[in-house]
Amino acid sequence: MALGILALGMTVIWRRAGREAKRLDWLDVRFGFLREIGRCSGKPVLMDPEGDYGHPALGFGFDVAADRVVLLADPLARQRSPRSHRLMLRELRQCFQWLRCVALSKICPTGVPHRSDRLLHMTDDPIETQTPKRRITDPAEALFALERAIPGLVDHRRSAPAALDWALVEENLGTALPSDYKYLAEWYPTFAIGNYILVGLPEPGDEPRVHRGFQSTLDVLVDAWLEPDLGLLAYPAPGGLLPWSESDESDKFMWSTAGGTPQEWFVTVAGRGGAWWHYAGGAVQFLAELCDGTLEPWGLRIFDPEVTPC
Repeated sequence: MALGILALGMTVIWRRAGREAKRLDWLDVRFGFLREIGRCSGKPVLMDPEGDYGHPALGFGFDVAADRVVLLADPLARQRSPRSHRLMLRELRQCFQWLRCVALSKICPTGVPHRSDRLLHMTDDPIETQTPKRRITDPAEALFALERAIPGLVDHRRSAPAALDWALVEENLGTALPSDYKYLAEWYPTFAIGNYILVGLPEPGDEPRVHRGFQSTLDVLVDAWLEPDLGLLAYPAPGGLLPWSESDESDKFMWSTAGGTPQEWFVTVAGRGGAWWHYAGGAVQFLAELCDGTLEPWGLRIFDPEVTPC
């Protein structure tokens, strides 16, 4: 019964959001959202933009003792850049998208939405493109940067590079792959970073089946993520997206296959909430700069760069 009341309350809030949005009067809707979540959890509630924790998007929050929304924190809006403002607004919009999912009864027995690959679509334009100071083109240098960024990674390095039949993998897939990715796969088995990002890599003997894994992920991408109206197409469309990794929260890490050769491909990140952005470098350098804090983790959660073999 409690879940039914919660779903009904959130449905009311969502319907109200639609009316309020037309008048650009969002305050009552925001406060209603915080109030319902606070009453359900029995805890104070503040709203931080994803990837910018500790900096509340709103200074107001739900106070359990007062049973109402009050000023609980000083919002750091005055210190935000225009880019951070756009991120904050995007995250607020994603909160309401999530609320709509809850209102449509996508609730599990614990009151938490089911994790699945049917996620919020990639929305609007990308947040921005993050560009490295220098794009690393040498695979060995890129791997060294990753090993430096992740403590303990080198402990799992093979004593000699694995002999993988890349010609077979690439023939089945229909494209060559970036040299940094192949170099990483030759020196390391599949591993996870921070129990968050799974870096799946082919093993010797798996070459005839590697393309099936890529295809399975592509099918999910087409079915549940991409918005063709935004020009977001999956490989093998020209410049299409080809996933190479994902997180345990179903964030996607992909190559944008634009460019003359795979060495010119760049990384596209799609957060589970719908926010997406580009990184103008290769996959291994991306992981290195994400783990060492060089990149802003837009739409991703904060994690410890520790390696776990899989």
